[in-house]
Amino acid sequence: MVLPCPHRLLHHPKLSPPLGTNYPLRWGQTSFDWGVDENEATAFATVHPNPTTGLVAINGKELRIAEVFNPLGQRVATAKGGGETLQIDISHLPAGVYFVSVTDEDGRKCVCKVVKE
Repeated sequence: MVLPCPHRLLHHPKLSPPLGTNYPLRWGQTSFDWGVDENEATAFATVHPNPTTGLVAINGKELRIAEVFNPLGQRVATAKGGGETLQIDISHLPAGVYFVSVTDEDGRKCVCKVVKE
């Protein structure tokens, strides 16, 4: 008995989509819900100006700490305090995209993206 080539079975035109077709769902996934909340819906702080050249202001209610992370996940700046405004100077950092993690007095966290020019 001669078995067909496995390559032909995997890409049979009636059983498989055309080669090179990209589908947004992963194997076994049945919806586009990735299980991650959109940040805009849960954000309790805003970062401005964005883009910035140095000083970043974070506004919100009962802010406790703000930490800036580079794309590698390394913490590169921190601001602690309380109240409605925190400021972080990132003028010493190279141009690029950074992530500001803000924690409030209740322990809630949100992450905002900031661009350093």
